[in-house]
Amino acid sequence: MDNRIWHVGMTVKDVDRSLKFYRDVLGFKVDSESEAKAPSASQITGIPGTHTKRAYMSLNGQVIQLLQYLNPVGPVVDPRMNVVGCAHLALDTGDLSAFLAHARKHGAPVQSDVVTTGFGFKMCSIRDPDGYTVEVREAAKG
Repeated sequence: MDNRIWHVGMTVKDVDRSLKFYRDVLGFKVDSESEAKAPSASQITGIPGTHTKRAYMSLNGQVIQLLQYLNPVGPVVDPRMNVVGCAHLALDTGDLSAFLAHARKHGAPVQSDVVTTGFGFKMCSIRDPDGYTVEVREAAKG
C-alpha cells in the first residue's frame, strides 16, 4: 500500500474563529476555505443533509482541516484528552518560552506552564477556541 496522511480533521464550532487561532497563535498558513453542501458530503460523512464550512491549513507540510457543520449542527462534546473520540495536536518549537509568551499575548488559554517531563522534554499545553488541547514541546537542540 502507498498510504499517507492527507490531513487531520477537527470539527469546530466556528471556522473563522478557529482559523484565526491556528494562523495567528500557532503559525499555520491558510491553504483554502470553502463550503460543501453536495450529496457527496452527506455520503462521505454518513450524515444526511450535511452542509459544512471548512478551511485547510498547513504548517511545514502537515495539513489540518477545520470543519464547521452548518447543518445539521451536532452536540458539543467534552474535549478533554481522556474522552474517547477527542483528539489533540502536538507541535515542536525551538523556543518554548517565546511560544508561550506569544500564545498568552494572543489570549490563548494556558492549560499548563512549562514543565520538564520524565523523558527530559520541556513542554506546555494551551487550548484552542473549542477546548482542544495543543501540546507544545521544545525541540531538542543540536
